[in-house]
Amino acid sequence: KWDISIYRGILTGYNEAFIINEEKKNELVSKDPKTAELIRPVLRGRDIHRYGYSFSNLYLINTHNGMKEHGVPRIDVEDYPAVKKHLDEHWGKIEKRFDKGETPYNLRNCAYLDDFSMQKVMYNDICQRLSFCLVPENIFCVNTVYFIKNNQHLKYLLAYLNTKIVNWYY
Repeated sequence: KWDISIYRGILTGYNEAFIINEEKKNELVSKDPKTAELIRPVLRGRDIHRYGYSFSNLYLINTHNGMKEHGVPRIDVEDYPAVKKHLDEHWGKIEKRFDKGETPYNLRNCAYLDDFSMQKVMYNDICQRLSFCLVPENIFCVNTVYFIKNNQHLKYLLAYLNTKIVNWYY
């Protein structure tokens, strides 16, 4: 009745190339300001806490593979020379990865890519105790985090999911 959807985080196939720190982000953006269009904050499982999260100053290079059903074309890395140069440094690994898009520069298809632009509840997949937190728009997560999308009841859901009874049941 609440129209809830649960998704996992982004699979890069090689996090060392697609997840960068703030220093690298600033370097790429200073070389090519257009690069800022692709870089999004990202959370990992260890960043998620009960009712909150710790941002570790990590960013995803979101060279997505597009969404044909929504008319969103894939990212052409040739339009972002700083990103291309960075990914070329990891070519041997990104070329061989299983989780890739049409080119080794692209992330694999993600049908729910638009849902990262919404507020959501995130939780980690491997933990001693369940931890759910509310995360604002445009923050991505990697595959060690799941997120719940709902348009109306996220705060109620968050309060319920962080209870001892849900933790015991889970």
